[in-house]
Amino acid sequence: RFKLADDKLDITPGVAVTYFSDFKFHAFPGLDIGYQISDNLKAYGNLGVTYRIPTYTDLYYNDSSTTGNPDLNPEEAFAQEIGLKYDSERFTTSVAIFNRNATNLIDFVRSDETATKYEATNIAEVNTKGFELNADYHFTISDYKQTLSFSYNFLDDDILDQNKDLSRYSLNTLKHQFITRFTSKLFKNVRQNIIYKHAERTVGTSYNVWDASIIIAINKINFTITANNIFNADYIESGFVPMPPSNVLFGLRYGF
Repeated sequence: RFKLADDKLDITPGVAVTYFSDFKFHAFPGLDIGYQISDNLKAYGNLGVTYRIPTYTDLYYNDSSTTGNPDLNPEEAFAQEIGLKYDSERFTTSVAIFNRNATNLIDFVRSDETATKYEATNIAEVNTKGFELNADYHFTISDYKQTLSFSYNFLDDDILDQNKDLSRYSLNTLKHQFITRFTSKLFKNVRQNIIYKHAERTVGTSYNVWDASIIIAINKINFTITANNIFNADYIESGFVPMPPSNVLFGLRYGF
């Protein structure tokens, strides 16, 4: 890591080296740069090369809808990001834009629209652009700290040289995701969390999910009540497995 004399600019180069018997040695350089614009505001940027070898599932797993491929090549990608971070006693926020160019991305793809099985395949090239915003506002009520948080993420995938209608990767992308959380404390031994999430996938389907929890602390005992998916939304968080319907969890923790 290198810093200039005024301590406003810092540069951190790095490199990761991996070895796998089937894929030999690979090196992945990266670079982080940060500049302290003021006491509260910092600009940053980073770039680097990443690498992922196929998993056992990608290579060999077969079921009624998917087929593995033992001839897969590793994924490689070149990622870049620039952003700003602001930090004060009451308000913290960060904003960033990023770009990722991937080659040999591993996806499960149908050979044509009539095929019923997806086969693990190296997609020639995928470009992903995105934007993210995070903000936290801190305030007090009756001398107790409260926090209101917002986050928004946008992703745009461009699957080059590939029919995206045949690809699970495109169909499973979250294009828009908005999450807000209110963490509050109104009484000495009681804390609450309320979380709202809105998400929209590339194909246009969307869902809204509400979660809430209460944590009661008495001496060394913490009692928790958590309500998930309060309004019983039908949605998929990741992959293709539906998330549980509305449910309530009870927890008890004792510290000593």
